[in-house]
Amino acid sequence: MDEFVDERGLPPIDYDQVNCWAPEDYRKLWRQQSSFLKTLTYRETTDLSHVGLIREHPSCFRSESESFEDFIVSGIRVLFQRAG
Repeated sequence: MDEFVDERGLPPIDYDQVNCWAPEDYRKLWRQQSSFLKTLTYRETTDLSHVGLIREHPSCFRSESESFEDFIVSGIRVLFQRAG
């Protein structure tokens, strides 16, 4: 992936920011805590700069996830309020 990024002049991948949780993992965690947390704001950001790599090598990515959003959601900002 680093080679792909370098060849296209894209910003380098910050591996310290990658924690291997899929967006749905976060959503599930927050649903499980919904009796304690009220969501005030929720925003997902996407990064489509790597779609070309996915398009060129779909079999490499298909084995990692069935959900396309796992590859394009680059961040989640959420503000909770304690419920009750």
